[in-house]
Amino acid sequence: MPSLQITIPSFPVNIQNYLISLELTDEAGIKSDSVTLKLSDHEGSLPIPAKGTKLAVAIQNIHMGDFIIDEVSLSGPPNQMTIQAKGANLRDQIRSPKSRSWHQKKLVDIVTTVANDNGLKPKIAEVFTPIVIDHIDQTEESDINFLSRIALDHGAIVKPMMEHLVFVERGKTKTATGKQLSVIRISKINKWNLKAPDRQYYKSVMAKYHSAEGGKTEHIKVGKGEPIYTIKMVYPTKEAAQASAKAKLNGLNDTEATLSITLVGNPELIAERPVIIQGVRAGVDGQWVVKQAKHSLSASGYTTSVSLIK
Repeated sequence: MPSLQITIPSFPVNIQNYLISLELTDEAGIKSDSVTLKLSDHEGSLPIPAKGTKLAVAIQNIHMGDFIIDEVSLSGPPNQMTIQAKGANLRDQIRSPKSRSWHQKKLVDIVTTVANDNGLKPKIAEVFTPIVIDHIDQTEESDINFLSRIALDHGAIVKPMMEHLVFVERGKTKTATGKQLSVIRISKINKWNLKAPDRQYYKSVMAKYHSAEGGKTEHIKVGKGEPIYTIKMVYPTKEAAQASAKAKLNGLNDTEATLSITLVGNPELIAERPVIIQGVRAGVDGQWVVKQAKHSLSASGYTTSVSLIK
């Protein structure tokens, strides 16, 4: 088993000494990260951690995340304890339903307001600066779902990361400190599976905007050829329409295929990290983005199973 550190404040025993297995899942977007620990309780004396207790995991000296314990179960024989915890990033406040309307607001201002409302610091990619949203309603919808909806329309991902709220282009994620995630090259794969979904692939996007000079609605197209996806919203400026159309085209076509791979454990494989697959075959080789990374550790070794999208 590789170097592993599991920290539960005030826990009176070294939890690694009782570990049977660990499974940690790192998710893209608003899905909650999770970790499951299976412990040997052969003497029936392991203390039971309280629900809500914080838990941190590091693999090979790489911090994998902070979690909150939400379920503990006991079983036997043999006596075992299973601890399940969810990512600590999704606070209750950001998941609570809320109703409000936004009119003629810059996308960055909406994200910043939501971040501030939830005690988070916004980290927003500059590419979204010119985008203005004409009107959008948030009706009995959580802040995180609301922002996820906006992100989907603009080829972005949104995710709370530690004390930050990150809103960036899909596949170009940075760490919470603003550092671009570097590309990992993968050539040694234990198992792989490729699925090409049966869905519409758009070659261009049409957006509408209000022309102040002509006093009428104009159209602008990004990309070439058909089929064409048309955005229903009317933007206040040509620049905002063009930026939204470009982001939408990227978002529509970023999941033309999904690839699942299993390989020797690598803690650097985390959600939204770009990877390059080499030496497999045409259609598989090339650049992908991690959608989900599952790290599994036990006495039999350490493996990482990764779900990738284009």
